[in-house]
Amino acid sequence: MYITKNYFDNLNVLKLFVQVLSAFMHPVYGDIECFPWKRDCSPGVQEYKECATMLECVRQTIINSLLESDCGGFFEKILTLMEEGALLPKISVCRITLQAIRQSK
Repeated sequence: MYITKNYFDNLNVLKLFVQVLSAFMHPVYGDIECFPWKRDCSPGVQEYKECATMLECVRQTIINSLLESDCGGFFEKILTLMEEGALLPKISVCRITLQAIRQSK
């Protein structure tokens, strides 16, 4: 990927990039399926369900692009950050990894 290669040393760009990828990979935080006593889902969950097939295509495209690039080094750089504002990018890397594992089944 162009951004991971050209901005590998710019941590602010990498942190933002991984958060954006995470949002594309899985745009809804929390539970997707609702329990019967929670039938009135939030609008975000309803929108996600309506466009789930399109999001699957986007997710697969991102996974393929990450596999073509050196995503291991990119993710390692994010996960080893020790600064105060690094928690959200680390969570984003975990969300991307979990979605990639889910997609590979």
